[in-house]
Amino acid sequence: MDLEASVKKFAKNNLLIISFGNWDFRDYALNWAAHLRELGIDNYLIIATDKELAHFLTSRGINSFYIGNERTFNPLQFNARFRAIRDLLSLGITLLHSDLDAIWIKNPLQYIDSQYDMVASMVSAGNPHPWLTAERWGFTFCMGWMLYKSNEKTLDLFEKCVKFSENSDNKCDQFAFNNYLSTKNPKAPVTHIERDIVEMNLEGLKIKILGQSIIARTVQFEEGACVVHPPLGPIKRKQILKSIKLWKL
Repeated sequence: MDLEASVKKFAKNNLLIISFGNWDFRDYALNWAAHLRELGIDNYLIIATDKELAHFLTSRGINSFYIGNERTFNPLQFNARFRAIRDLLSLGITLLHSDLDAIWIKNPLQYIDSQYDMVASMVSAGNPHPWLTAERWGFTFCMGWMLYKSNEKTLDLFEKCVKFSENSDNKCDQFAFNNYLSTKNPKAPVTHIERDIVEMNLEGLKIKILGQSIIARTVQFEEGACVVHPPLGPIKRKQILKSIKLWKL
């Protein structure tokens, strides 16, 4: 089965949740998928960057696809993940990208609204990444949990960000995405629409941004949080997830 067939097989209501990983992240992939299964979510696909992970996951009934057979994909190359998401969006499927250490403890899809071109999580100014955008806006978009609607506006933005990264020092996709948008829109207004939810209009796109009480970037998360995506710290991510009882293996 090729990538397009896999994407369309696992998508539901034109939405597919994706994540990327390699053999070294096999335990994280198992843990991430276990949390989705517990929530009854099966429209996901783990995109493996090596054959070993793809075989390992598929043999355990976890939706997976080895991307190496479809395109040249070097995970060490700058913007590899960003370019892959762009290519997948061109298939006409709305994508929700979630890192394997962004653990779903409640279903956050209630916050997905068709009027938005993107729905993002945020990194607060207290932990800026990248700092340039945080200085301009007071926060940055976290690409570790972000939804992209497949349309001409979103695809055009991806193309602009790729070109921006190629002509600047922003080689990381998160840096390129944030710094492109904040450079073009340094004083873009932020509108509060609900508690811990804001929206922005950037480059013709309507973007909803979910705050820390919904997509938590801290180990001390609120009871109503849907996804917990702990920041990197002095201890390994697995130990962090175990310490907050989000490790199911």
